[in-house]
Amino acid sequence: MATGNQKTDDTQMRLLIFKYLQNKCNKQEFNRVYNLFSDNKQFEKYNDIWQELWNQSLEKGNNNLSATHKEEALLLIKDHKESKTRFINNYKLIRWAAVACLIIGIGWLIQNQIKSFNNDTYEAKYSQIQDIDLIDGSQVSLGSTSKLTVSKNFNKQNRDLSLEGMAFFSVAKDKLHPFTIQTEKMMITVVGTSFTIRSFNNEITSVVTVNTGKVKVNVSDMSNKNEFYLTPDKQLVFNKQTGLVNVKQVDSEKHKQWINKSFYYNKSPLYQVITDLQNMYHVQIKVNDSNINSLIITGEYSNKNLSEIINSICFVHNLKVEYKSEDQIIIYKPNH
Repeated sequence: MATGNQKTDDTQMRLLIFKYLQNKCNKQEFNRVYNLFSDNKQFEKYNDIWQELWNQSLEKGNNNLSATHKEEALLLIKDHKESKTRFINNYKLIRWAAVACLIIGIGWLIQNQIKSFNNDTYEAKYSQIQDIDLIDGSQVSLGSTSKLTVSKNFNKQNRDLSLEGMAFFSVAKDKLHPFTIQTEKMMITVVGTSFTIRSFNNEITSVVTVNTGKVKVNVSDMSNKNEFYLTPDKQLVFNKQTGLVNVKQVDSEKHKQWINKSFYYNKSPLYQVITDLQNMYHVQIKVNDSNINSLIITGEYSNKNLSEIINSICFVHNLKVEYKSEDQIIIYKPNH
């Protein structure tokens, strides 16, 4: 049961929100409303009152927010954003913060600006290629099940990111702020260029393929040379188990086909193909012999269903496939 103090607080907050929706708040009251959306505990405490009054205002058509209050809200959110003292990670808070910004007429700010400072991690789902526009003008195509983390000071003090998985980068030029990507075992640094990184934690190799410009790759866990410079159509393959690095000439445009959900392999190990198929088709593929993972695959697969690709690979390498269910597949060597 609510106490007398609780009832008084609820009444005062109800009046405050009502005044705000009627465009009758002074600046101090407006600041209180804004602070409500910035304080997780306070917002949880009063969100039922907020939702009730907001719905009522929509039904009665008396939601009268002025341009002045919109401008003040913009300044308040800008100040709050630049302080960088609070990051919105709770899904429910994100949802209600978006509602709050919609109410004050600047939903675009939450979507395009605050995201750059608070929601600094992007994760692509199964079967998805996620296109990302970074605040510096760079563009990223993030592969299925991959994760890209953008530093909180991105485009101010640095352009640092980290990647788990696969991504194609088209980097905007900025000589004062080199563009740096950290993976499990590599550091890739560029100024303005385009390239693909493949670095899944469950694969024994990490790969960098350059389309345009020049890319510097620093490789960890090496006793000898650990810095390499790549130019267009060069590909670096780093074996995380042996520490060996191989740089070779490739057709970088074909290696970029994956962003259109097409597959191109040129003497690639089968485990890379399996990773791609699992991520794109949201299935689990197992092999009954670890040696199968090292089989070399060459081919292009575009606009084909999963069974066509797997059956083609098995035919070439004299393998068998068993479909245990729609999402459980086993590839195995037949007994002779």
